[in-house]
Amino acid sequence: RLHSAPPPRSPMGRSKASAAPAAATANGTKEDTAGEPEVVAEGSAGRSSCSSGLPCCLCGLLLGLVLGLAGAVGAVFAADAGHLGLARADVEVALAAAGVPPGHRLIGLLAGGLGSDQSQAPAETCATPAAATTAARDAEKIKASEAEIQQLRAQLAAGGAEKTKAEAELQQVRAQLAEKAKASEAELGQLRTQLGDARAELNKAHAACASERDESDKKLQEAKVVPQAPHHEPWKTAEEAAWPQCVAQGTGLGGAEKYALVDDVFAVLGDAASGCSQGICTTTSTFDVERIEDCAHVCASLPRCAFWSSRAGVASGSRQCHLWAGDGGGREAVEGSTAASRGCAPPATQVSPSQAALAVLDSPALQACDSGAIGVQCRDLHDAMRTWSFGIRNLKVAMAGTANNVDGFLVQLESDATAFLNTPPNNPGLQEMYPIAVANNRQVFEAVRQYLAQQPAVAISRFDVSAPPAVRGVLCKAGQCGA
Repeated sequence: RLHSAPPPRSPMGRSKASAAPAAATANGTKEDTAGEPEVVAEGSAGRSSCSSGLPCCLCGLLLGLVLGLAGAVGAVFAADAGHLGLARADVEVALAAAGVPPGHRLIGLLAGGLGSDQSQAPAETCATPAAATTAARDAEKIKASEAEIQQLRAQLAAGGAEKTKAEAELQQVRAQLAEKAKASEAELGQLRTQLGDARAELNKAHAACASERDESDKKLQEAKVVPQAPHHEPWKTAEEAAWPQCVAQGTGLGGAEKYALVDDVFAVLGDAASGCSQGICTTTSTFDVERIEDCAHVCASLPRCAFWSSRAGVASGSRQCHLWAGDGGGREAVEGSTAASRGCAPPATQVSPSQAALAVLDSPALQACDSGAIGVQCRDLHDAMRTWSFGIRNLKVAMAGTANNVDGFLVQLESDATAFLNTPPNNPGLQEMYPIAVANNRQVFEAVRQYLAQQPAVAISRFDVSAPPAVRGVLCKAGQCGA
């Protein structure tokens, strides 16, 4: 064991003791109590040492060079710490060339000072300025992306809040709709119940109406089929006794109402029919007249009428006419009543042609049809033109042999009336043709009005069915008025 002399100064200005605090040996590293290293070398030939000053100086110079080189490299590496690393194995090889044994503390110091410990982390590559710029740009992008992510998260959170609010409102609306639907269902149930009740009532009404109709039809049939009762006393006819001697004064017909004749008096009286049973003149046995002659003429015009009776009516100046199919219990005394058989009737009323023509010109029923419009007041244009045709024929007769030159016009009027009557009622141009024809008719009739009014005339009752309907102010139906 040899103690070496104090180490000389190295070219880098550092002593060997400060550069290497301890000297390495083959067996390990030792340090004496004074802090100076002791170098022990062992070899296969035994213990050797630097026995002279010159070899020791050469060893110290080499070590100083190595340490100086290591210091310079360490200073360079320290300038870019964290970006460059040396492997521990490379340090060991470099120091081994300088005689530093493996595992020496100098290896650890150099490896740790120059870079990260390669036994624990891989070496990093040197960073270039372009790489640093790219890294900075990537960092900025990452930062911007993180900001966008935060913004999207905030928007998502806000959207989630709005969605939650919308869902709450939707639930509220659904609840309201459910309540309304429930209320509507209840109301619908009530309406269905009411509708069912109404249908039941309607069915009852229909059944009742059908029953009443059947009963009315039955009564009508019974009334139409009236047994002919034998006459207790012979009734006089107008041939046996002149009118009004054939009429039994202060007399009525006895017996049940089953002998009353129910018939359609509207067909013979037209709009003049009034005072009928239950207000229905198409099925009645009683109606109002002005004179007993009117009652007798109505009975004579109905084939099934066998007797008639009349007495004062409710309205002032009117009389009520009763039609009978049989005399039932015979005659009975009835004050103010008159009765007679079918054959007891006054002669038919005779009307002059001039009076007939003037009656047509002044007929209210005919004036209601002048516009050609069909309605409540004018039910049939053919009936109206048939009435005009009756008046034209009578006017021709009345004007024959007079100095009035209207013959040519009357021929034209009669031709127009005939053409109209031959036109089907459903012809689309019928309502346009009628007003034109009527205007021509009135022009000619008005031209001779004064002459017609100067001719003799008789009183005509609107209930006198012995006179033509046109004279009584009633429109002529098919088969009437000589048409």
